[in-house]
Amino acid sequence: LLGPRTLVLDPAPAQRAIAELDLEHLLDRNPRDCSVGERERIAIAAALALDPQVLLLDEPTRGMDPGHRAALVTTICAHAARGGCAVLATHDLELGRACADRRWHLTDGVLAVGASA
Repeated sequence: LLGPRTLVLDPAPAQRAIAELDLEHLLDRNPRDCSVGERERIAIAAALALDPQVLLLDEPTRGMDPGHRAALVTTICAHAARGGCAVLATHDLELGRACADRRWHLTDGVLAVGASA
């Protein structure tokens, strides 16, 4: 919530990200005291809090259990449904299949550009 408060922006995107990524119970904790997966979700929520058009995520499922991973997929798809774009760098092919409509696959230094998801 710090970003929207500091920039005097609507807090609704931050509140939505907090709920979607199951962070309500962590609001009073220092992120440094959280697990790897919790810190990853906090970082993603902080980015979403500013309601960006383009969301850039690097290995976003790091440290997440299956339930929180599924919530992240839902969040990314909802962001796209609201007109946003998410660009993910990941080794998690299932994540790519679950939320990508275009995919670039890098194998042995060769890039398959714009492959359909």
